[in-house]
Parts: sequence; structure tokens; C-alpha cells
Amino acid sequence: MASLQAKLISRLGSSIKSQFIDPDFDSYGMLRQIRKKTEKKAKLKWPFWDQKTPNKIKLSNSTVTWISNGAFERVVFFVHGGGYVLGVNDAHRRLAKKICKLTGSKGLLVEYRLAPEYPFPAAIEDVAEAYEYLLTYVSSPTDIVLVGESAGAGLCLSLLGRIKKANKNMPLGAVLISPLVDLTYSGGSVKRRADRDPFIHINMLKAIAKFYCGSRPADNPEISPLFSDLTGYPPLFVQVGSEEVLFDDAARLVRLSQNRGVSAELEVWPGMFHSFQTMVPIVPEAKKALKAAAKKIQSWDNFSKSAN
Repeated sequence: MASLQAKLISRLGSSIKSQFIDPDFDSYGMLRQIRKKTEKKAKLKWPFWDQKTPNKIKLSNSTVTWISNGAFERVVFFVHGGGYVLGVNDAHRRLAKKICKLTGSKGLLVEYRLAPEYPFPAAIEDVAEAYEYLLTYVSSPTDIVLVGESAGAGLCLSLLGRIKKANKNMPLGAVLISPLVDLTYSGGSVKRRADRDPFIHINMLKAIAKFYCGSRPADNPEISPLFSDLTGYPPLFVQVGSEEVLFDDAARLVRLSQNRGVSAELEVWPGMFHSFQTMVPIVPEAKKALKAAAKKIQSWDNFSKSAN
């Protein structure tokens, strides 16, 4: 059973979601409003963020920020969500820092270019650029754990596809939180859980696909990595809330990965909503889920060391 905090947040989310029911809403106008509000909130809550993190580095197109002081023995490569249209916020920073703390890892947070100003393939190119930057700091790719949330989880999978295509060594594994991996929205949960998901409406998803895909088809394997060949990928640990419209993205991803010989595990959190882990200071289940993810990362690390 979900905690009282989770139930209250779900109820609040459901009341806010109603504004997206009109299929003719001005999606780009809505996006501008949301960006303005989130950017203003970020400035109020994190006025000295950049000063506290002097290792914020601008690469060719992406920006990376070192978010902890852990050792390079293991690095969390964190890719934020936001439907490819919203940038990093304080919730993403908290989530990334919490995972680093629980695993005793150093962390690298990636900020990529956003759609619709920069549609596909800008985001994946930026994530790949940031990953190549990180490789210069570690002794082996197995020192790296990918952690992606929502759209960030999709970008992590697309990154694994690029690593495989380049015939390079894979990272240690990937933790995928509420993954958005199918922008065709062919999963049945998009309809079955439409009334249960307190935050995501199909109109939002359609707008995301329009903004991010641009002129490319939504079933492009780098846009919707659910349709890519997952053979040879490192271990995957996928967390999803039972109430998510994207529930089938997570379930199908794990099933398809296992069919391709990949070690993949699905962890379902009853009563939870999309990316509930970002609410780690408020929702008790969020901290428990992150502890489970940290435990999984540690098990990968122990197995890797014993194998060597």
C-alpha cells in the first residue's frame, strides 16, 4: 500500500493533470509556461548551485557537472528526464546526489540540448559526447554506471546502442527509472492506466513525440530504443510504478532484454507514479527504491571484481 505522502501527491497530480485533457491545447505555449515556472523555481531554490559546483564544464554542445566528491573507482553517469523538452532541475540533482551517496560514487550529471529547438538527434549526440568525456577520467568503462530517469532512461539505452555499434566495451550496468523508451506509445498501459496515472496524459506524450522526433519516424531505434537490438547490453535494473501509463515500456523492455540474453530485472512499486524517486525527501518509497538500486549496483560491482 502506498504511503500517505504518495497518496496526497497523487491526488494533487491528478487535479493538475486535468488541464491537459483538451486535445487542442497549445502545447508549445504550455511548454513555454512550464519552462518559465521551473526555471524561476530553480533560481529561487538553488541560487548558488553553480558556485557550489565549480566543476561545471561546457563541452561542444552538452554541459556536465561533477556532483559529488567520491572516488573514480565508480562513477554514476546521470541523465535527467523531462520528456526531452525540460532541462535539469533541483529534483534531478537531489536524485543524482542521493544515488551517489548511497553507492559511495562520484557522479557526472549531463545536461543536453532540448527539443523542440533541438530535435533528435541532438540529445543523444550530447549524451554520447558527455560519455566520451567521462571515459577520459576512468580506467575502464566498467567503472561507470548509467542512471537515467524517464526520457533520460531512453537516452541511456540509445547510448548503449551507440557503444555497441562502435564495438566498444560496455559500462557496468544501467539503472532505468520509469523509462520512456517507445515514442510510438504502442504499449497497452497508455490506455489501461490513463485514469490511474496522476501526472501523465496522452496529450503530453503526443506533444513530446512531435517536439522530439521532428521529421524522423517515432519508431527509429534511437528515438524509441525499445525497438533496437538489445543483444550484448550490460545488466539492466528497471524500476516502475504500478500506476504509470508507461508501465508497459518498462515491462516490455525487461522481457525483450531477457529474450536477448541480457540480465534484466523489473522492480514494480505498488501504488507509485511516474518517477516517484525524484521526490526522495518527501515520499518514503522513493528512498527505499533508491536503496534497492544502490544495492543492485553494488552487486554488479562485486560480481565484476570477482570475475577479474
